[in-house]
Amino acid sequence: MGKTILYVGNILFPDGDAASHRVIGNAKVLRKLGYHVILLGCREDEKRELLETRDNVMNFDCYFFSKPNTNKEWYKYLVSINWYASILESVDIVIAYNYPAIALNKLRKYCKRTGKKVYADCTEWFDPSGRSIWNMLKRMDTSIRMRKVQPKLDGIIVISSFLQRYYEQRNTHVICIPPLIDKSDKKWHNDEEVLNDMLRLAYVGNPGSGGKDKLDIIINAINEILNKQPSLKVQFTIVGITKEQYLERFSFLPQKMDKVVFFMGRKSNMEALDIIKKSNFSIFLRDKNLVTTAGFPTKFPESIACGTPVLTNDTSDISRYLVNGKNGFLLDKTSADSLCESLYIALSIDENRKINMKNYCLNDNTFDYHSFIMEFSKLFPSRL
Repeated sequence: MGKTILYVGNILFPDGDAASHRVIGNAKVLRKLGYHVILLGCREDEKRELLETRDNVMNFDCYFFSKPNTNKEWYKYLVSINWYASILESVDIVIAYNYPAIALNKLRKYCKRTGKKVYADCTEWFDPSGRSIWNMLKRMDTSIRMRKVQPKLDGIIVISSFLQRYYEQRNTHVICIPPLIDKSDKKWHNDEEVLNDMLRLAYVGNPGSGGKDKLDIIINAINEILNKQPSLKVQFTIVGITKEQYLERFSFLPQKMDKVVFFMGRKSNMEALDIIKKSNFSIFLRDKNLVTTAGFPTKFPESIACGTPVLTNDTSDISRYLVNGKNGFLLDKTSADSLCESLYIALSIDENRKINMKNYCLNDNTFDYHSFIMEFSKLFPSRL
């Protein structure tokens, strides 16, 4: 008889954030292994009692709490597990997604006392740089969770080899799982035609205040290449922010790039995926630091699933999965010149190469959840 798993976290089901995509991918693996998986995530302004929120999400039972906004709501989420005790009582296993340290430690003690298993799904090592009270508390919470609480759990699902190495020294029960997708899901089916009148690049996401994904560096590199190679035709579509928002964060857009860069603002998940499908490459760059080394960009497997190769630099486990010239190109971000040189190689490939790379991605099952059933079974033995 299959056991019941509760997967809990500050997650916007069904597709409101990267966390929701990851958790649903993992939950599909667990269901394949014979487990009954219940999801517990959040919605904006959910007012009902927890048990009244039951809904069906991707054929999983799902409950919702109000996404924390007020101090009272954050306090409850950060320090208490009593608010979902009625669900906890009915499950055998709990998986806590990037869960706050105090609440996670209470969950650990509760599960030990009641004979349940508790695991962490760890996808980040948050490292805020500001000196606000919130950032100091977040740093403290993250440090306690990562260093003290998670090693005491029954096991840990991590997203990167960096985290795997870290926890294998502290907890032998660790599996490394990148963001997973379901290739059979119709949203990944690609019937979109890529017009060959120019090379089309796409970026989908939120670059934050400027430090993430380096949109300004990408745009400046494209501008430099076009100054030297004016016959090259490039269109760069940016989904997630408007032109006005870009200028607020980065201050400057080269004049000629007005005819190259198109800001689309926020789009639905399906609209964003359609834009990626119509592109020759998706592109993003990241600095190498603790956050990017411990995490893994969801943008990468999602682009591959869309049949679109990726241009990015070597952070996290990218070099494990990016086959240069097949499903993307590694860009050299060490200097402005090296970035331009490596980006130009990608932008100047011929039409047959573009088609071959698209087909390679379409046939790539690396991130399909079926590929990780055996790895998951190391922590969660098959119940079938």
